[in-house]
Amino acid sequence: MKKLTYLLSALLIASIGLVGCDNAEDNEAPTISNLKVNGVAVVDAVSAKAGEVTITFDLADDSEIKNYTVLAGSTSLDSKEVGADKKSVTVTYNLVSSVIITINVTDDDDKTTTKPFNLNKDGNISAFEEKLLGSYLNTSAGSFLATVTGTVYTQATAFETANQSKIDMLYYFGATNKATLAAPNDDDAATIYNNATTGLQKWTTKNATKFKMTTLTAAQFTSVTTDTELMAAFDAVAGTGDSFSKELAIGKVVAFKTAAGKYGLANVTALVENANGSIKILVKVGK
Repeated sequence: MKKLTYLLSALLIASIGLVGCDNAEDNEAPTISNLKVNGVAVVDAVSAKAGEVTITFDLADDSEIKNYTVLAGSTSLDSKEVGADKKSVTVTYNLVSSVIITINVTDDDDKTTTKPFNLNKDGNISAFEEKLLGSYLNTSAGSFLATVTGTVYTQATAFETANQSKIDMLYYFGATNKATLAAPNDDDAATIYNNATTGLQKWTTKNATKFKMTTLTAAQFTSVTTDTELMAAFDAVAGTGDSFSKELAIGKVVAFKTAAGKYGLANVTALVENANGSIKILVKVGK
């Protein structure tokens, strides 16, 4: 009888232990919700005027939140222990230039949720006069563009270590894609700009710019004056974008987002459609 009682007790303890393990495994990661900047809901990016901005969000967990951190780039804006299952957070930040904000929250099971978003400085944008980009057989015009400065580089000068990180896009006219703007990390571009010494396959930094073809007219392009409008033009087209925008034609307006998180538009104003031809584009990009 004692043996039976001992066996039943052991089984009961084991079953309790298993239930406890199952419950631990069923615990969900903490959540970040109601994220806003100056009262505007945030998905992946938001723009705000330079100066003090207010970031608010709610944290929740099915057990207990251990701690959270908020970073602007690599700079800590807030970091606190919580010890509760819910927490509403308000953080202020002096916005000087566009930055990536990252929120991290960890619960008592050491499960972590991370939410990064682009906080872009709204205001004046950079607008460049027509930029001439040559295709890969054009020997008189550079093919690589740094959108931050509006500088056009040849393949040789773009390859220089100090310049690779500046290049956001390049141009070529191909047999299949025709007139194309592409990111330095685009696979097709690498088969065209493949010089044994300075080709893209030799680059150590290849920016992953994303492109989307818009339905904007040249007149609508001209009217764009803020970062918010640039971002809206990109977000208005479904998807995350591609590493190229092909079959370009005069009057087309391409939206782009650089690897640094800056939004821009390129309006095609002239086109010579062959491998030694060229394209002219007007460019607007967030500062």
